[in-house]
Amino acid sequence: MRAEVFAKDTQSLVTASRLLLSVGARGINVPNKATVAQNPELAPAAALHSLAAALSTTEMKGVCPHYSLKFNNDARDPASTLRRFEAFCEEAASLHVREILLVSGSGSRSFDSLACLKALTLPAERRPAIGVAFNPFFPDRAARMRERARLRQKLNTGAVSAIWLQIGSDVLLLREALAFLAELRGVHPALRLYGSVFLPSRKLLAQLKFRPWNGVFLSAEYLSS
Repeated sequence: MRAEVFAKDTQSLVTASRLLLSVGARGINVPNKATVAQNPELAPAAALHSLAAALSTTEMKGVCPHYSLKFNNDARDPASTLRRFEAFCEEAASLHVREILLVSGSGSRSFDSLACLKALTLPAERRPAIGVAFNPFFPDRAARMRERARLRQKLNTGAVSAIWLQIGSDVLLLREALAFLAELRGVHPALRLYGSVFLPSRKLLAQLKFRPWNGVFLSAEYLSS
C-alpha cells in the first residue's frame, strides 16, 4: 500500500511521510497542487529536497512526486516547459526517486501530458520511470473512449512505465476499464497498474456534495455513505 500525502507545508509533509512509512506504507505520493510562486516550499523539486533530508535512500526510492503541467507550464514557450520538466526529472533521479507521475492538470492546454511525452528527449537512464493518470469514470461514453485513445497514444511514445487510476464510485465502469487495461498489458507486459482508494472524512464528503473535484465522479449514494 502507498499513501498520498496532502500537506500544507514542508514540516507536515515530512512528518506525515515519516509516520506513514513507519507504520507500513510501501511508498509516498506527493501531489503538485500549486505553482512555485503560490507555494515555493511544496513545489515538486523543493518538496523532494525536504524529503531527501529526512528520509533514507531506500525510503526515497519509494517516493513518487506528481508533476502537473498546469502548475509548471510556460504557456508562451512549450520548449521551456519541456526543459523545466526534464530538469526536474534529472533532479529527482539524483535524489534516488524511481518513479514520477506526470499529469496535465485540470483545464485544457496545448502542451499537455501527451504533448510532453511526445516531445521528451531525456534518455530513460537519466530520469525516473514516468507514470500517467487514467480516468475510467467519465459518465459520457464518448469521453471514456477519448480517454482510452489518449492513453494508447501515451503508451505509444515508449516513455510510460505505469498507469495510475483516478478514484471513482462506478464499479461497472471500473470493471470495463480493468478489462481494457488487461488488453493493454498484453501489448505492454512490463506496464505497472496502480489503483486508488479514497479515504475521506465526513467533512470532506459533505464538501464534495456541493463542490466536487474536477474530473472526479462520485455518486450521491457514495457521498451519503
